[in-house]
Amino acid sequence: MQRLTDASPVFRCPKLLHAGLSYNQLTRLPSPLNHAPNNATLISLDLSHNDICDLPALLTRLASLPALRSLDLQGNPFCLAPSYLSDTQATLPHLAFLDGKHIGLIGSRPPTTSIPLSDAEVAAVGWDTSSAERAPATFLELYLHSITPTEDHYQSVREAWEDTLAVAEVAGVPPVFKTPEPPLQPVRYYFEMEDPGGALLCSIPLSISPPSPPEPPAPLDGGGKGGKGGKGKAVSPKAGPGRGDDKAVGKGKAGTPAEPPSALPTLEAGSLKARLPLFLDTTSRDFLRNGMKVTMFQMVSTAEARPGTLPREPVTPSKGVKPTLPKAGVAEVPVMQYEISSVVTLMGTGMLHCARDLLDGCTFSCTELLQIKPAPGLWDSRGLRMPLKDARHETDTVATLTAEIRIHVASVVAGIRKT
Repeated sequence: MQRLTDASPVFRCPKLLHAGLSYNQLTRLPSPLNHAPNNATLISLDLSHNDICDLPALLTRLASLPALRSLDLQGNPFCLAPSYLSDTQATLPHLAFLDGKHIGLIGSRPPTTSIPLSDAEVAAVGWDTSSAERAPATFLELYLHSITPTEDHYQSVREAWEDTLAVAEVAGVPPVFKTPEPPLQPVRYYFEMEDPGGALLCSIPLSISPPSPPEPPAPLDGGGKGGKGGKGKAVSPKAGPGRGDDKAVGKGKAGTPAEPPSALPTLEAGSLKARLPLFLDTTSRDFLRNGMKVTMFQMVSTAEARPGTLPREPVTPSKGVKPTLPKAGVAEVPVMQYEISSVVTLMGTGMLHCARDLLDGCTFSCTELLQIKPAPGLWDSRGLRMPLKDARHETDTVATLTAEIRIHVASVVAGIRKT
């Protein structure tokens, strides 16, 4: 990026045909442009990615260039205005190319304008009603969803249950799954990002429940191979699908396995949906052009038994002595109480870059699959500072999520008004 803030010397060049002034810090053009005959030959002008906010003033000065046929204005703050394309084409009808596209191939922006908000809504958001320049030019709808962590927090438990099931199948006996003690707790994932004004936006957490032991095959379940506790015949391997298998499955089990994260019934879990106001200034422009930083966190909860609430040891009655039962006639079940503690860790960050396409003057929606990668570590195992380009940094993706962004949404009040 260059640092040119005044373009007056450029337009003094004799017989000027093309002026490339992109990626500077221009806020306006010199006035008037037709003060010298040199500008009568200017055919192509590139003012893309500058800091020009006043579109009407710019178009008035460009209208004085009779030979201008190619104009590039994308990346300036005024490109966020819904009427940017229509105003430019109406003021400069002699243009053949605008923002690198032929005029006949450029579609129009959605015919929407900024809907005025009530005084209460303006006060709640903190906008200054005394200045018309602070009225939002348009609104951006941001929708991040479908968090998919690459790690399985319960992988060791699942592998232990799979090994137990495999050993039981070889031995031909019902499997006895070891339940973790203390019980496993859900793992939650959420992410955060900042809006153009620096306010923090946080997603709805995605909660992944602990798994349940897998259901063993029907021949291994049920009442075993006869015995004192069995009623009737034991389940035979030749029984196949039918009534015998239906009785065997689920008898005395802990419940059905938990659904995977992709099959969660609600679409709101692990999502963020916001409607953000955009202004014709460099802050809103840079918010889209420089990328949106998304930070992802993991919340791991653990359970610890409270002192004095451990279950009592079972008492085996002597021969001929009946166990003493409570008055209700039901055996007393000791209650285990737990203290739940949570630890939040930073998983990684990612940058959304697709929003920069909204500054080209033609695009008003984009989609991107965002990859979350761990932040570089500061110290190695020996306590030495690690360079940022050190090959020992973890670069594997820890999670992915989908981003959908739209500009010039039809309704601007929804998502801001508090109900």
